[in-house]
Amino acid sequence: NAVRASGVGLGLLCILLDILKAFVPVYLAVTYAGIRGFWLAPVAAAPVFGHAFSPFLKFRGGKSVAAFYGALLALWPVSRVVLLPAAAMIVFKFLIVLRPDSFCVSMSLLVSCCALFFLEPDSFSRAAFLLAQAVVFYRTVRCPDEGRPCARVGRRTFPAPDARPGLRRL
Repeated sequence: NAVRASGVGLGLLCILLDILKAFVPVYLAVTYAGIRGFWLAPVAAAPVFGHAFSPFLKFRGGKSVAAFYGALLALWPVSRVVLLPAAAMIVFKFLIVLRPDSFCVSMSLLVSCCALFFLEPDSFSRAAFLLAQAVVFYRTVRCPDEGRPCARVGRRTFPAPDARPGLRRL
């Protein structure tokens, strides 16, 4: 949204600052405070939650995708599975192109959530990942982008079935 609204330069700066907003506190907590175990989940989810439900914006924040990635990157010393959502997002952005962006984010989160249970042995890292992911998924589903969900593979486009099958378009 920031890139679309203000251009590439300012948009990328905004994305970088959103990532750092979540990365810095989680990284400091994991690296210097030695947060592990049970406390890892609320520490990782707090900046994502704060971005999604900002008290400065009357609890109407953004979708928290950049903050989610920032919090996950800070968990790198604890878990290597943090790259799952990024890998899924790349697949759904460039190989199997999903539109609109909110549909792409939702599907990326669902796929990475399923893979998480097979690849992450530590239950506390899994809980941190899932808690932060739940906030982003909620915001993305609650405030979807405009447009009908569809997928494109190569030159073929597969529109999603109409949500109201009993109604016909004129």
